[in-house]
Order: sequence, then C-alpha cells, then structure tokens
Amino acid sequence: MIAPDDEVIDLEGRIVMPGLWDYHVHFDLWAASKTRLDVSGCVSANDTLSRLAASITRLPAGAALIAVGARDSQWPDRPDTRELDAISGNHPVAVYMNDLHSVWVNSRGLQQWGFRDRVTGTASSGVLRVGRPLHSVRSLCESSVSI
Repeated sequence: MIAPDDEVIDLEGRIVMPGLWDYHVHFDLWAASKTRLDVSGCVSANDTLSRLAASITRLPAGAALIAVGARDSQWPDRPDTRELDAISGNHPVAVYMNDLHSVWVNSRGLQQWGFRDRVTGTASSGVLRVGRPLHSVRSLCESSVSI
C-alpha cells in the first residue's frame, strides 16, 4: 500500500529485492592483516608450513610470526602442532584462518601467550576456535613482528 507521502520510482519492469548488508567486519584485524604474512594462496597445511618456514628464516631470533588468510576447511590435510613446532623453532607462530574466528598456534606461541595449560582440545591441532583464548591471542599478537 502506498501512502500519500511515499516516493514512488518507476523501475520499468525491473525487480528490487532486499540484499544482505553485513556489519560484521573485523576492520582492525583486516587492517593489521595487510602487514602480516599472507598464506591465502596455500592449498594445504603442508603448503602453509613451507611458506612459514621460508619466512621464519628472515626473522630476528625469537620474534613472532603472524600469518593470515589460511583456509583449513578446504585443505586435504589438517593443521598439526607438532609439524608447526618442527618448522618454527623458538619463534611463536599464529596463523589466522580466513574467517578470523580461529587461529593455528604453535606450542611456543601457546606458552609465550599463556595458554599452554588453559587450552583444551588443541594438543594435536593447535587450532583455537571462537572463544576467550582466541580473542586473547589476537590481542597479544597485535604487537608482534610482521613480515
């Protein structure tokens, strides 16, 4: 029903329908991601590990490596803490998944950022999903070295 003060636009037979407008944007993390190692092109956990290993060699001793854009739900293999530990040495490593709702962290990162004894269910994968540990790792990683 059209009210007397409604504006009417003749679309000449075209259709207008509601669209999705998503205010769910992690703008601060997106902005920070521009200074992080981009692993969005990696097609597997092993591919990601290779990319991380190459980057770690350029870091100062013990500096953190933060990577973004991983898509573990599309990988044929799964993230594994032991494999991440094997390539990272004494460097804490955090690999944000593309959705920014989970992060793959090595043992050094979990220890340095205070989560080794408080995170359950990450012994083999090292992936923190949505929740307090993930948000805490996010804030602790903000001051870490970027690639």
